[in-house]
Amino acid sequence: MKGMTGWLKRVLGPLALVFLTALVGCGAIPRELSFETIEQSPHGEGGKIREAEEPGLMVIATAEELNQIDNLVTQDAQEKLRQVDYDAYFVVAAFLGKRTSNPGFQVERVVRRGSQITLYALDQGDGFLAAITSPYQLIEVRKEGKWGRQFTFKLRFTEGEQRIVSVSHHIP
Repeated sequence: MKGMTGWLKRVLGPLALVFLTALVGCGAIPRELSFETIEQSPHGEGGKIREAEEPGLMVIATAEELNQIDNLVTQDAQEKLRQVDYDAYFVVAAFLGKRTSNPGFQVERVVRRGSQITLYALDQGDGFLAAITSPYQLIEVRKEGKWGRQFTFKLRFTEGEQRIVSVSHHIP
């Protein structure tokens, strides 16, 4: 019986490793992605206020897509976006929407599960402001693992009302 146990360990150990690798590769196991904030604006100081009142997402996967966001972020952020290595990173802009209340929010985690990328954000807003604002956060996400396909991006707020925004984008 003792010899049988050693055989089982030698055969089942590598099989378990192959199985776990397959689960991670196909996206069955969620994986946290590394990201850094490029710019966060609680008041939307980028210039033009994004008109939508609902939260939104914008994905920038190549330098050619930068013109989509130019009017919505500061000149400093535009310069940083031009310096991103889009072979190793992509950028996500998360917008809270046009508001008159204190608009704080913070992307806390970015999680990949298969072809779905979820940004978990904490809504920190409270109070009333005299001005209309359009808060946003730009994050640079490291490409880890295989990409080269269409992904669904979701912005999920973890406190307060459960709001979820979703867009699809190809990440080369």
